[in-house]
Amino acid sequence: MQLSVVICTWNPRESYLRRTLSGLEAQSLPSSQWELVVIDNNSMPSLSERGFDLPANGRIVREPTPGLTAARLRGIGETAAPLIVFVDDDNVLAPDYLEKASHIAQRHPMLGAWGGRSLPEFETPPPDWMKPFWANLALHDFPADRWTNQRDFSCFPCGAGMCLRREVATAYVEQITRDSLRRRLGRLGSSLASAEDVDIVLTMREFARLLRR
Repeated sequence: MQLSVVICTWNPRESYLRRTLSGLEAQSLPSSQWELVVIDNNSMPSLSERGFDLPANGRIVREPTPGLTAARLRGIGETAAPLIVFVDDDNVLAPDYLEKASHIAQRHPMLGAWGGRSLPEFETPPPDWMKPFWANLALHDFPADRWTNQRDFSCFPCGAGMCLRREVATAYVEQITRDSLRRRLGRLGSSLASAEDVDIVLTMREFARLLRR
């Protein structure tokens, strides 16, 4: 088992989630080398009742505590692979995404978290003035690979497609369980609170600093 895919969802649009699951079915990485855990964050009706078809290596876990951060914590706890890949419920991965994520993990052991391009598919064409603000919507198209160990937010991977080493995820869980403020980051119902993915990356930097001591 090389990696664990975690999808956190709450009352998803069924057509979107089905496309996300179809994208995972089409992955080039053999299904024997990865697992899928879908965290149902108290959806009504539940995902199990809606009859979603999961890959053979997938399962649904119900998390009653509301909020994206609570769902991600549950996802970390429910998985065991050395690499975790967070996938949003409206996020369709490229067919080789998991394979490339695994190769990066093997070739670059110094990396704790990374991600890929996040390209939009709009239901209606957006106005031109919106494009400079796409990064605020976690939409990124990188012309080349970029790595840093500095506080450079332009290099921070967004939550959609974020790849996270188990050691970093464990350190994040240990820190956030002691901090109620940080547990309130991330989407919660109609709230548009965010920055939980930035919190994960900053935890990684602190974890790496402690290891160098």
